[in-house]
Amino acid sequence: MKTLRIMALALVASLWSVGTVYAGVSATAFIQFQNFVIRGSDGEILDADTDFVTNSLVFTNGADEDVSLDAATDSRNIPNSTTGIDFPAICVGDCPQIMDNVFPVLTGAPSANYSTADQIETGSPISNLGLFSTPATVGNGAYAAIANGEHEGSANSNNTLEANWIFQLAQPSGITFEMDARAYAEAFVNGSEIAPGKAEAAHSFSITITDLATGLVVFSLSPDVLNQTVSANANALGFDLQLTGSHTAGVATAFPISATTVPLNNTSLYQLSTRINVNADVARIEPTPESLGCRLTGGGVTSSTLDSGEVVYVWDGETLVESMPEEENRYQFGGQAGANTALPPQPAGEWQHHQQRGPFGSFSFHTGTHSAPAGTEVIEIRCSDPGGCFPSGNPPSPVKQLDFDCIGTFSNIGKGKKAPSWMIANANATAEGHGNRTFDGTFHYCEVNVDDLGEGPDSAEPDTAACPEEGFGEKGDPTIPANCDCPDFYRITIYDGVDAADVVWLDEDNIDPASLNTTDVIYEVDSYTGRGGNGLQLHKLTGFDTK
Repeated sequence: MKTLRIMALALVASLWSVGTVYAGVSATAFIQFQNFVIRGSDGEILDADTDFVTNSLVFTNGADEDVSLDAATDSRNIPNSTTGIDFPAICVGDCPQIMDNVFPVLTGAPSANYSTADQIETGSPISNLGLFSTPATVGNGAYAAIANGEHEGSANSNNTLEANWIFQLAQPSGITFEMDARAYAEAFVNGSEIAPGKAEAAHSFSITITDLATGLVVFSLSPDVLNQTVSANANALGFDLQLTGSHTAGVATAFPISATTVPLNNTSLYQLSTRINVNADVARIEPTPESLGCRLTGGGVTSSTLDSGEVVYVWDGETLVESMPEEENRYQFGGQAGANTALPPQPAGEWQHHQQRGPFGSFSFHTGTHSAPAGTEVIEIRCSDPGGCFPSGNPPSPVKQLDFDCIGTFSNIGKGKKAPSWMIANANATAEGHGNRTFDGTFHYCEVNVDDLGEGPDSAEPDTAACPEEGFGEKGDPTIPANCDCPDFYRITIYDGVDAADVVWLDEDNIDPASLNTTDVIYEVDSYTGRGGNGLQLHKLTGFDTK
Protein backbone atom coordinates (compact mmCIF):
# COMPACT_ATOMS: atom_id res chain seq x y z
CA MET A 1 0.00 0.00 0.00
CA LYS A 2 1.31 3.35 -0.98
CA THR A 3 1.22 6.12 1.65
CA LEU A 4 2.08 9.79 1.63
CA ARG A 5 2.75 11.50 4.96
CA ILE A 6 2.61 15.12 6.03
CA MET A 7 6.16 16.00 6.96
CA ALA A 8 6.59 17.87 10.24
CA LEU A 9 8.17 21.24 9.58
CA ALA A 10 10.71 22.25 12.19
CA LEU A 11 11.83 25.37 10.40
CA VAL A 12 10.65 26.87 7.14
CA ALA A 13 10.69 30.29 5.57
CA SER A 14 8.21 32.68 7.12
CA LEU A 15 6.00 32.91 4.03
CA TRP A 16 5.75 29.13 4.00
CA SER A 17 4.78 28.74 7.62
CA VAL A 18 3.83 31.30 10.26
CA GLY A 19 1.29 33.78 8.90
CA THR A 20 1.30 37.54 9.12
CA VAL A 21 -1.19 38.51 11.84
CA TYR A 22 -3.12 41.65 11.03
CA ALA A 23 -10.48 43.17 13.78
CA GLY A 24 -12.84 41.97 11.21
CA VAL A 25 -13.44 39.04 8.88
CA SER A 26 -10.93 37.44 6.53
CA ALA A 27 -10.55 34.41 4.26
CA THR A 28 -7.42 32.81 2.83
CA ALA A 29 -7.14 29.85 0.45
CA PHE A 30 -4.31 28.60 -1.73
CA ILE A 31 -2.78 25.49 -3.28
CA GLN A 32 0.75 25.39 -4.63
CA PHE A 33 2.74 22.62 -6.31
CA GLN A 34 6.47 22.80 -6.94
CA ASN A 35 8.84 20.30 -8.53
CA PHE A 36 5.91 18.65 -10.35
CA VAL A 37 7.10 15.83 -12.61
CA ILE A 38 5.66 12.65 -14.14
CA ARG A 39 7.93 9.60 -14.17
CA GLY A 40 7.79 6.31 -16.01
CA SER A 41 8.24 2.85 -14.51
CA ASP A 42 12.02 3.23 -14.91
CA GLY A 43 12.00 6.20 -12.52
CA GLU A 44 12.97 8.70 -15.22
CA ILE A 45 10.93 11.80 -16.07
CA LEU A 46 8.77 11.07 -19.11
CA ASP A 47 10.23 12.47 -22.33
CA ALA A 48 7.88 13.94 -24.94
CA ASP A 49 10.23 12.77 -27.72
CA THR A 50 10.77 9.15 -26.70
CA ASP A 51 8.05 8.00 -24.27
CA PHE A 52 4.98 8.76 -26.38
CA VAL A 53 3.73 7.64 -29.78
CA THR A 54 4.64 10.30 -32.34
CA ASN A 55 2.17 13.18 -32.52
CA SER A 56 -0.08 11.63 -29.85
CA LEU A 57 0.72 14.12 -27.07
CA VAL A 58 -1.66 17.09 -27.11
CA PHE A 59 -1.57 19.77 -24.42
CA THR A 60 -3.80 22.82 -23.90
CA ASN A 61 -4.70 24.62 -20.68
CA GLY A 62 -6.78 27.46 -19.33
CA ALA A 63 -6.89 29.69 -16.27
CA ASP A 64 -8.90 32.50 -14.78
CA GLU A 65 -8.95 34.74 -11.72
CA ASP A 66 -11.46 37.35 -10.58
CA VAL A 67 -11.88 39.60 -7.57
CA SER A 68 -14.61 41.90 -6.31
CA LEU A 69 -15.17 44.23 -3.39
CA ASP A 70 -18.62 45.77 -3.50
CA ALA A 71 -18.86 47.29 -7.01
CA ALA A 72 -15.12 47.21 -7.73
CA THR A 73 -14.01 44.22 -9.84
CA ASP A 74 -11.03 42.92 -11.78
CA SER A 75 -10.44 39.70 -13.67
CA ARG A 76 -8.13 37.75 -15.98
CA ASN A 77 -9.14 34.83 -18.23
CA ILE A 78 -7.45 32.67 -20.86
CA PRO A 79 -9.81 29.81 -21.81
CA ASN A 80 -7.44 27.88 -24.12
CA SER A 81 -3.68 28.11 -24.43
CA THR A 82 -0.77 25.92 -25.48
CA THR A 83 1.73 27.78 -23.31
CA GLY A 84 2.12 28.43 -19.62
CA ILE A 85 -0.19 30.96 -17.98
CA ASP A 86 1.10 33.30 -15.28
CA PHE A 87 -1.33 36.05 -14.38
CA PRO A 88 -0.09 38.87 -12.16
CA ALA A 89 -1.70 39.18 -8.76
CA ILE A 90 -4.86 41.30 -9.05
CA CYS A 91 -6.50 43.21 -6.22
CA VAL A 92 -9.27 45.70 -5.43
CA GLY A 93 -9.46 47.72 -2.21
CA ASP A 94 -6.66 48.65 0.15
CA CYS A 95 -4.41 45.84 -0.99
CA PRO A 96 -1.82 44.07 1.16
CA GLN A 97 1.73 43.76 -0.13
CA ILE A 98 1.60 40.30 -1.69
CA MET A 99 4.53 39.31 -3.88
CA ASP A 100 3.55 37.73 -7.19
CA ASN A 101 3.48 33.90 -7.06
CA VAL A 102 4.45 33.70 -3.37
CA PHE A 103 1.08 32.64 -1.84
CA PRO A 104 1.59 33.73 1.77
CA VAL A 105 -0.44 32.63 4.79
CA LEU A 106 -2.54 35.67 5.77
CA THR A 107 -4.15 34.81 9.08
CA GLY A 108 -6.25 36.39 11.79
CA ALA A 109 -7.73 39.87 11.99
CA PRO A 110 -7.17 42.07 8.90
CA SER A 111 -6.21 45.74 8.91
CA ALA A 112 -7.82 46.67 5.58
CA ASN A 113 -10.63 45.92 3.13
CA TYR A 114 -9.47 44.03 0.05
CA SER A 115 -9.94 41.14 -2.36
CA THR A 116 -6.95 39.70 -4.18
CA ALA A 117 -6.09 36.62 -6.28
CA ASP A 118 -2.96 35.20 -7.87
CA GLN A 119 -2.16 32.33 -10.25
CA ILE A 120 0.82 30.64 -11.88
CA GLU A 121 1.25 27.68 -14.22
CA THR A 122 4.70 27.40 -15.72
CA GLY A 123 6.96 24.61 -16.90
CA SER A 124 6.00 21.03 -17.69
CA PRO A 125 6.04 17.77 -15.70
CA ILE A 126 7.25 16.09 -18.92
CA SER A 127 10.63 16.91 -20.46
CA ASN A 128 11.19 18.18 -24.02
CA LEU A 129 7.62 19.44 -24.39
CA GLY A 130 8.14 22.40 -26.71
CA LEU A 131 9.60 25.44 -25.00
CA PHE A 132 8.56 24.32 -21.53
CA SER A 133 11.20 23.67 -18.92
CA THR A 134 10.94 20.85 -16.37
CA PRO A 135 9.70 20.58 -13.61
CA ALA A 136 6.35 22.39 -13.50
CA THR A 137 5.15 24.93 -10.94
CA VAL A 138 1.43 25.48 -10.36
CA GLY A 139 -0.30 27.70 -7.81
CA ASN A 140 -3.57 29.44 -7.08
CA GLY A 141 -4.34 31.84 -4.22
CA ALA A 142 -7.39 33.84 -3.11
CA TYR A 143 -7.59 36.32 -0.23
CA ALA A 144 -10.41 38.60 0.98
CA ALA A 145 -10.89 40.71 4.11
CA ILE A 146 -13.05 43.38 5.71
CA ALA A 147 -11.65 45.41 8.58
CA ASN A 148 -14.21 48.23 8.73
CA GLY A 149 -17.52 49.30 7.22
CA GLU A 150 -20.25 47.28 5.50
CA HIS A 151 -18.82 45.49 2.50
CA GLU A 152 -18.81 42.25 0.54
CA GLY A 153 -15.79 40.77 -1.15
CA SER A 154 -14.95 37.69 -3.20
CA ALA A 155 -11.80 36.27 -4.78
CA ASN A 156 -11.46 33.24 -7.06
CA SER A 157 -8.52 31.67 -8.87
CA ASN A 158 -8.55 28.60 -11.14
CA ASN A 159 -6.13 26.50 -13.13
CA THR A 160 -7.72 24.00 -15.50
CA LEU A 161 -6.21 21.34 -17.75
CA GLU A 162 -9.56 19.63 -18.20
CA ALA A 163 -9.53 16.94 -20.89
CA ASN A 164 -6.48 18.55 -22.45
CA TRP A 165 -3.60 16.16 -21.85
CA ILE A 166 -4.22 13.53 -24.53
CA PHE A 167 -1.44 10.95 -24.87
CA GLN A 168 -0.47 7.46 -26.00
CA LEU A 169 2.53 5.79 -24.40
CA ALA A 170 5.23 4.27 -26.58
CA GLN A 171 5.62 1.37 -24.14
CA PRO A 172 3.27 -0.06 -21.48
CA SER A 173 4.06 1.54 -18.14
CA GLY A 174 2.60 2.83 -14.94
CA ILE A 175 3.33 6.50 -14.41
CA THR A 176 4.08 8.30 -11.16
CA PHE A 177 3.07 11.84 -10.22
CA GLU A 178 5.57 13.57 -7.95
CA MET A 179 5.27 17.07 -6.51
CA ASP A 180 5.81 19.11 -3.37
CA ALA A 181 2.38 20.25 -2.22
CA ARG A 182 1.53 23.21 -0.03
CA ALA A 183 -1.98 24.35 0.91
CA TYR A 184 -3.93 26.41 3.41
CA ALA A 185 -7.52 27.52 4.05
CA GLU A 186 -8.72 29.82 6.82
CA ALA A 187 -11.99 31.57 7.67
CA PHE A 188 -11.58 34.13 10.44
CA VAL A 189 -14.23 36.16 12.30
CA ASN A 190 -13.18 38.49 15.10
CA GLY A 191 -14.83 38.06 18.50
CA SER A 192 -16.22 41.59 18.40
CA GLU A 193 -18.09 40.90 15.15
CA ILE A 194 -21.88 40.76 15.21
CA ALA A 195 -24.15 39.38 12.53
CA PRO A 196 -23.96 39.47 9.58
CA GLY A 197 -20.14 39.13 9.62
CA LYS A 198 -19.05 36.03 7.69
CA ALA A 199 -15.99 34.45 6.06
CA GLU A 200 -15.47 31.35 3.92
CA ALA A 201 -12.44 29.84 2.25
CA ALA A 202 -12.15 26.78 0.02
CA HIS A 203 -9.60 24.97 -2.13
CA SER A 204 -9.94 21.87 -4.30
CA PHE A 205 -7.65 19.70 -6.44
CA SER A 206 -8.03 16.56 -8.54
CA ILE A 207 -6.21 14.51 -11.16
CA THR A 208 -7.91 11.77 -13.19
CA ILE A 209 -6.77 9.60 -16.11
CA THR A 210 -9.39 8.15 -18.44
CA ASP A 211 -8.81 5.40 -21.00
CA LEU A 212 -10.51 6.89 -24.06
CA ALA A 213 -10.84 3.47 -25.68
CA THR A 214 -13.06 2.15 -22.88
CA GLY A 215 -14.21 5.31 -21.10
CA LEU A 216 -12.86 3.91 -17.82
CA VAL A 217 -11.27 6.18 -15.23
CA VAL A 218 -8.11 4.26 -14.35
CA PHE A 219 -6.57 6.72 -11.89
CA SER A 220 -7.91 9.36 -9.51
CA LEU A 221 -6.01 11.58 -7.08
CA SER A 222 -8.12 13.94 -4.93
CA PRO A 223 -6.88 13.92 -1.31
CA ASP A 224 -9.15 15.42 1.33
CA VAL A 225 -6.36 17.63 2.67
CA LEU A 226 -6.34 19.44 -0.69
CA ASN A 227 -10.15 19.62 -0.83
CA GLN A 228 -11.26 21.78 2.09
CA THR A 229 -14.11 24.23 2.74
CA VAL A 230 -14.21 26.24 5.98
CA SER A 231 -16.68 28.95 7.02
CA ALA A 232 -17.14 31.12 10.12
CA ASN A 233 -20.02 33.32 11.27
CA ALA A 234 -20.12 36.14 13.78
CA ASN A 235 -20.99 34.56 17.11
CA ALA A 236 -21.50 37.61 19.37
CA LEU A 237 -19.86 35.59 22.17
CA GLY A 238 -16.69 37.63 22.41
CA PHE A 239 -14.18 35.08 21.12
CA ASP A 240 -12.47 34.84 17.76
CA LEU A 241 -13.35 32.09 15.30
CA GLN A 242 -10.37 30.88 13.29
CA LEU A 243 -11.36 27.79 11.32
CA THR A 244 -8.78 26.00 9.19
CA GLY A 245 -10.16 22.50 8.54
CA SER A 246 -7.36 19.93 8.74
CA HIS A 247 -4.70 22.66 8.51
CA THR A 248 -2.89 24.03 11.56
CA ALA A 249 -3.87 27.64 12.20
CA GLY A 250 -1.31 30.01 10.72
CA VAL A 251 0.79 27.23 9.13
CA ALA A 252 0.55 25.96 5.58
CA THR A 253 0.26 22.19 5.24
CA ALA A 254 3.28 21.04 3.23
CA PHE A 255 4.02 17.48 2.14
CA PRO A 256 5.42 15.50 -0.80
CA ILE A 257 3.12 13.56 -3.13
CA SER A 258 4.14 10.44 -4.98
CA ALA A 259 1.21 8.53 -6.51
CA THR A 260 1.48 5.77 -9.13
CA THR A 261 -1.17 4.64 -11.60
CA VAL A 262 -2.04 1.12 -12.60
CA PRO A 263 -0.05 -0.07 -15.66
CA LEU A 264 -1.17 1.85 -18.75
CA ASN A 265 -1.06 0.15 -22.15
CA ASN A 266 0.55 1.50 -25.31
CA THR A 267 -2.48 1.03 -27.56
CA SER A 268 -5.03 3.40 -26.01
CA LEU A 269 -5.26 7.14 -26.00
CA TYR A 270 -5.51 8.45 -22.44
CA GLN A 271 -6.91 11.72 -21.17
CA LEU A 272 -5.26 13.35 -18.17
CA SER A 273 -7.50 15.92 -16.43
CA THR A 274 -6.24 18.21 -13.70
CA ARG A 275 -8.11 20.97 -11.90
CA ILE A 276 -7.30 23.42 -9.11
CA ASN A 277 -9.79 25.91 -7.68
CA VAL A 278 -9.54 28.28 -4.72
CA ASN A 279 -11.96 30.91 -3.46
CA ALA A 280 -12.28 33.32 -0.55
CA ASP A 281 -15.48 35.12 0.40
CA VAL A 282 -16.20 37.67 3.13
CA ALA A 283 -19.23 39.80 3.96
CA ARG A 284 -20.43 42.31 6.49
CA ILE A 285 -23.57 43.74 4.97
CA GLU A 286 -27.23 43.45 5.84
CA PRO A 287 -29.26 41.47 3.28
CA THR A 288 -32.01 43.38 1.48
CA PRO A 289 -34.99 42.18 -0.58
CA GLU A 290 -33.15 43.31 -3.69
CA SER A 291 -30.24 40.98 -2.89
CA LEU A 292 -32.19 37.72 -3.03
CA GLY A 293 -30.11 36.71 -6.03
CA CYS A 294 -27.39 34.20 -5.27
CA ARG A 295 -24.52 32.19 -6.66
CA LEU A 296 -22.91 28.81 -5.95
CA THR A 297 -19.43 27.48 -5.29
CA GLY A 298 -18.19 24.10 -4.11
CA GLY A 299 -18.46 20.40 -4.82
CA GLY A 300 -18.36 16.96 -3.30
CA VAL A 301 -18.27 13.21 -3.74
CA THR A 302 -20.76 10.53 -2.73
CA SER A 303 -18.14 8.23 -1.15
CA SER A 304 -14.42 7.43 -1.17
CA THR A 305 -14.81 3.93 -2.63
CA LEU A 306 -14.42 2.97 -6.27
CA ASP A 307 -14.25 0.27 -8.85
CA SER A 308 -11.60 -2.46 -8.94
CA GLY A 309 -10.08 -0.98 -12.11
CA GLU A 310 -9.26 2.37 -10.51
CA VAL A 311 -6.52 3.60 -8.27
CA VAL A 312 -7.36 6.49 -5.95
CA TYR A 313 -5.65 8.09 -2.99
CA VAL A 314 -7.72 9.36 -0.05
CA TRP A 315 -6.71 11.30 3.06
CA ASP A 316 -7.15 9.44 6.36
CA GLY A 317 -6.15 12.36 8.58
CA GLU A 318 -2.43 11.66 8.54
CA THR A 319 -1.61 9.99 5.23
CA LEU A 320 -2.74 9.54 1.67
CA VAL A 321 -3.67 5.90 1.26
CA GLU A 322 -4.61 3.83 -1.77
CA SER A 323 -8.30 2.96 -1.47
CA MET A 324 -9.78 -0.52 -1.62
CA PRO A 325 -12.42 -1.34 -4.24
CA GLU A 326 -16.06 -1.70 -3.29
CA GLU A 327 -19.20 -2.20 -5.33
CA GLU A 328 -21.35 0.90 -4.93
CA ASN A 329 -22.34 3.93 -6.95
CA ARG A 330 -19.88 6.81 -6.85
CA TYR A 331 -19.90 10.23 -8.47
CA GLN A 332 -17.97 13.46 -8.03
CA PHE A 333 -19.13 16.99 -8.85
CA GLY A 334 -18.13 20.61 -8.48
CA GLY A 335 -17.67 24.06 -9.93
CA GLN A 336 -19.41 27.40 -9.63
CA ALA A 337 -22.48 29.17 -10.95
CA GLY A 338 -23.00 32.92 -10.87
CA ALA A 339 -19.51 34.47 -10.97
CA ASN A 340 -18.92 37.01 -12.24
CA THR A 341 -22.66 37.32 -12.96
CA ALA A 342 -25.75 35.30 -11.98
CA LEU A 343 -28.21 37.54 -13.81
CA PRO A 344 -29.87 37.47 -17.24
CA PRO A 345 -29.33 37.56 -20.10
CA GLN A 346 -26.29 35.30 -19.68
CA PRO A 347 -25.26 34.07 -16.22
CA ALA A 348 -21.74 32.71 -15.91
CA GLY A 349 -20.67 29.38 -14.50
CA GLU A 350 -18.96 26.06 -15.00
CA TRP A 351 -19.91 22.66 -13.62
CA GLN A 352 -18.50 19.16 -13.96
CA HIS A 353 -20.13 15.86 -12.96
CA HIS A 354 -18.11 12.66 -13.07
CA GLN A 355 -20.06 9.41 -12.72
CA GLN A 356 -17.21 7.10 -11.74
CA ARG A 357 -18.85 3.73 -11.11
CA GLY A 358 -22.01 1.89 -10.18
CA PRO A 359 -25.32 1.09 -11.92
CA PHE A 360 -25.04 4.18 -14.10
CA GLY A 361 -21.66 3.13 -15.43
CA SER A 362 -18.96 5.70 -16.11
CA PHE A 363 -18.89 9.09 -17.83
CA SER A 364 -17.81 12.71 -17.46
CA PHE A 365 -20.26 15.52 -18.17
CA HIS A 366 -19.51 19.24 -18.15
CA THR A 367 -21.02 22.61 -18.89
CA GLY A 368 -19.31 25.97 -19.32
CA THR A 369 -15.82 24.70 -18.47
CA HIS A 370 -12.71 25.83 -20.35
CA SER A 371 -12.49 22.50 -22.19
CA ALA A 372 -16.20 22.18 -23.02
CA PRO A 373 -17.37 23.00 -26.55
CA ALA A 374 -18.95 26.29 -27.49
CA GLY A 375 -22.66 26.24 -26.70
CA THR A 376 -22.32 24.66 -23.27
CA GLU A 377 -23.38 27.18 -20.66
CA VAL A 378 -25.42 28.00 -17.59
CA ILE A 379 -28.77 29.27 -18.91
CA GLU A 380 -30.60 30.49 -15.80
CA ILE A 381 -30.01 30.63 -12.03
CA ARG A 382 -32.96 30.64 -9.62
CA CYS A 383 -32.74 31.28 -5.87
CA SER A 384 -35.40 30.41 -3.28
CA ASP A 385 -36.14 29.87 0.41
CA PRO A 386 -34.71 33.08 1.95
CA GLY A 387 -32.40 32.95 4.95
CA GLY A 388 -29.22 30.93 5.40
CA CYS A 389 -28.56 27.97 7.69
CA PHE A 390 -25.83 27.90 10.32
CA PRO A 391 -22.90 27.55 9.72
CA SER A 392 -23.43 28.81 6.17
CA GLY A 393 -24.93 31.96 7.63
CA ASN A 394 -26.76 34.92 6.27
CA PRO A 395 -24.84 36.47 4.60
CA PRO A 396 -23.18 35.35 2.46
CA SER A 397 -25.91 32.71 2.12
CA PRO A 398 -29.01 34.79 1.36
CA VAL A 399 -31.09 31.69 0.55
CA LYS A 400 -31.08 27.94 1.18
CA GLN A 401 -31.77 26.69 -2.33
CA LEU A 402 -30.36 27.30 -5.80
CA ASP A 403 -31.38 25.75 -9.10
CA PHE A 404 -29.68 26.32 -12.42
CA ASP A 405 -30.47 25.13 -15.93
CA CYS A 406 -27.68 24.41 -18.34
CA ILE A 407 -26.51 22.97 -21.64
CA GLY A 408 -23.73 20.38 -21.42
CA THR A 409 -21.83 17.64 -23.21
CA PHE A 410 -20.19 14.33 -22.33
CA SER A 411 -16.40 14.60 -22.48
CA ASN A 412 -16.23 10.80 -22.28
CA ILE A 413 -18.64 7.87 -21.92
CA GLY A 414 -17.73 4.41 -20.64
CA LYS A 415 -17.79 1.39 -22.91
CA GLY A 416 -18.30 -2.33 -22.40
CA LYS A 417 -19.05 -3.18 -18.79
CA LYS A 418 -18.69 0.50 -17.94
CA ALA A 419 -21.24 1.69 -20.48
CA PRO A 420 -23.97 3.74 -18.78
CA SER A 421 -27.38 2.20 -18.19
CA TRP A 422 -29.53 5.16 -19.18
CA MET A 423 -33.03 5.71 -17.80
CA ILE A 424 -34.66 5.37 -21.26
CA ALA A 425 -34.14 2.94 -24.10
CA ASN A 426 -32.10 4.03 -27.13
CA ALA A 427 -30.81 7.19 -25.48
CA ASN A 428 -28.99 9.58 -27.80
CA ALA A 429 -25.75 10.30 -25.93
CA THR A 430 -22.40 10.61 -27.70
CA ALA A 431 -19.10 11.81 -26.27
CA GLU A 432 -17.50 14.87 -27.78
CA GLY A 433 -14.25 13.02 -28.49
CA HIS A 434 -11.19 15.24 -28.81
CA GLY A 435 -12.91 18.23 -30.37
CA ASN A 436 -13.78 21.46 -28.68
CA ARG A 437 -15.61 24.14 -30.65
CA THR A 438 -16.85 21.72 -33.33
CA PHE A 439 -17.53 18.03 -32.75
CA ASP A 440 -19.92 15.21 -33.65
CA GLY A 441 -21.31 14.58 -30.16
CA THR A 442 -24.63 15.44 -28.57
CA PHE A 443 -25.79 18.49 -26.64
CA HIS A 444 -27.89 17.89 -23.54
CA TYR A 445 -30.23 20.07 -21.46
CA CYS A 446 -29.37 19.73 -17.77
CA GLU A 447 -30.64 20.91 -14.38
CA VAL A 448 -28.78 21.18 -11.08
CA ASN A 449 -30.32 21.68 -7.63
CA VAL A 450 -28.30 22.56 -4.53
CA ASP A 451 -29.59 23.02 -0.97
CA ASP A 452 -27.08 24.78 1.28
CA LEU A 453 -28.14 23.45 4.68
CA GLY A 454 -26.21 21.87 7.58
CA GLU A 455 -22.60 20.88 7.10
CA GLY A 456 -19.92 18.68 8.63
CA PRO A 457 -19.60 15.08 9.78
CA ASP A 458 -22.41 15.32 12.38
CA SER A 459 -24.95 15.67 9.58
CA ALA A 460 -23.52 12.93 7.35
CA GLU A 461 -26.44 10.56 8.09
CA PRO A 462 -29.66 12.58 7.76
CA ASP A 463 -32.85 11.93 9.69
CA THR A 464 -35.12 10.56 6.97
CA ALA A 465 -38.22 11.90 8.74
CA ALA A 466 -36.86 15.47 8.63
CA CYS A 467 -34.86 15.14 5.40
CA PRO A 468 -36.96 13.71 2.54
CA GLU A 469 -35.14 11.34 0.22
CA GLU A 470 -35.80 13.55 -2.80
CA GLY A 471 -34.69 16.71 -1.02
CA PHE A 472 -36.50 20.02 -1.15
CA GLY A 473 -37.32 22.57 -3.80
CA GLU A 474 -38.23 22.23 -7.46
CA LYS A 475 -37.75 18.48 -7.82
CA GLY A 476 -38.47 17.57 -4.20
CA ASP A 477 -41.45 18.91 -2.28
CA PRO A 478 -41.56 22.65 -3.10
CA THR A 479 -44.20 23.23 -0.40
CA ILE A 480 -41.77 22.31 2.41
CA PRO A 481 -39.06 24.83 3.34
CA ALA A 482 -35.59 23.32 3.46
CA ASN A 483 -34.61 21.99 6.90
CA CYS A 484 -31.39 23.39 8.38
CA ASP A 485 -30.97 20.18 10.40
CA CYS A 486 -30.33 18.28 7.15
CA PRO A 487 -26.98 18.07 5.33
CA ASP A 488 -26.31 19.88 2.07
CA PHE A 489 -28.16 18.33 -0.87
CA TYR A 490 -27.19 17.91 -4.54
CA ARG A 491 -29.12 16.74 -7.59
CA ILE A 492 -28.31 16.70 -11.31
CA THR A 493 -30.71 15.82 -14.13
CA ILE A 494 -29.50 15.21 -17.71
CA TYR A 495 -31.91 14.95 -20.62
CA ASP A 496 -31.62 12.99 -23.86
CA GLY A 497 -29.26 14.51 -26.38
CA VAL A 498 -29.62 16.27 -29.70
CA ASP A 499 -26.92 15.79 -32.33
CA ALA A 500 -24.62 18.76 -32.79
CA ALA A 501 -25.70 19.07 -36.42
CA ASP A 502 -29.37 19.41 -35.39
CA VAL A 503 -29.26 22.08 -32.67
CA VAL A 504 -30.30 25.65 -33.47
CA TRP A 505 -27.65 28.30 -32.88
CA LEU A 506 -28.66 31.80 -31.81
CA ASP A 507 -25.15 33.01 -32.59
CA GLU A 508 -21.69 31.44 -32.80
CA ASP A 509 -21.55 30.81 -29.03
CA ASN A 510 -25.15 30.21 -27.91
CA ILE A 511 -27.60 27.39 -28.61
CA ASP A 512 -31.36 27.94 -28.55
CA PRO A 513 -32.52 25.86 -25.52
CA ALA A 514 -35.85 25.29 -27.30
CA SER A 515 -34.00 23.08 -29.80
CA LEU A 516 -32.98 20.63 -27.06
CA ASN A 517 -34.88 17.74 -25.48
CA THR A 518 -36.34 18.84 -22.11
CA THR A 519 -38.70 15.88 -21.66
CA ASP A 520 -36.78 12.57 -21.64
CA VAL A 521 -34.48 12.17 -18.63
CA ILE A 522 -31.56 9.79 -19.23
CA TYR A 523 -29.70 10.33 -15.94
CA GLU A 524 -30.60 11.69 -12.52
CA VAL A 525 -28.88 11.24 -9.17
CA ASP A 526 -29.25 13.03 -5.86
CA SER A 527 -27.76 12.76 -2.40
CA TYR A 528 -27.20 14.52 0.87
CA THR A 529 -23.52 15.45 0.91
CA GLY A 530 -22.76 16.46 4.50
CA ARG A 531 -19.53 14.56 4.83
CA GLY A 532 -16.12 15.99 5.61
CA GLY A 533 -14.44 17.27 2.44
CA ASN A 534 -17.75 18.15 0.76
CA GLY A 535 -18.90 21.74 0.63
CA LEU A 536 -21.74 23.46 -1.23
CA GLN A 537 -22.02 27.16 -0.46
CA LEU A 538 -24.55 29.71 -1.66
CA HIS A 539 -23.41 33.34 -1.68
CA LYS A 540 -24.84 36.77 -2.30
CA LEU A 541 -24.43 38.21 -5.77
CA THR A 542 -20.98 39.44 -6.74
CA GLY A 543 -20.09 43.11 -6.75
CA PHE A 544 -20.32 42.98 -10.55
CA ASP A 545 -24.06 42.27 -10.26
CA THR A 546 -24.82 44.73 -7.46
CA LYS A 547 -22.90 47.76 -8.70
